[in-house]
Amino acid sequence: MAMAQDVDTPMQIYNSCSKWVNCETNTALWLICQGNGYAVRIKPRTIMIGDVEVPEPMRVAPEKGTAYWYVEPGAETFLKSSWDGMASEVRWLKRGTLQATEEGAIDMLAALIKQLGGVL
Repeated sequence: MAMAQDVDTPMQIYNSCSKWVNCETNTALWLICQGNGYAVRIKPRTIMIGDVEVPEPMRVAPEKGTAYWYVEPGAETFLKSSWDGMASEVRWLKRGTLQATEEGAIDMLAALIKQLGGVL
């Protein structure tokens, strides 16, 4: 049986600035055990766009009605929609331009614009 110090799963904690930040697994486990109300999660999978780490885009079609955010660098912002399995949605999924969260869409859009040499 693995002890807490043997676990190396990347963890995050929701901090006082309303942001998810990386933390040591042992710290996350300690906070959970203390039962003091801290929100802790396993760090979502990420990719690198240039030198910026962003949440991995959606890779599998979600269930019908699931919310997603479509990221397009040329647009003013990103589009929030619900999955319906339309041809355009499948194309966006295959191109890696869908995010499962608004936070992920914001980060991805900023990273793409930075990589392209633009500014927000």
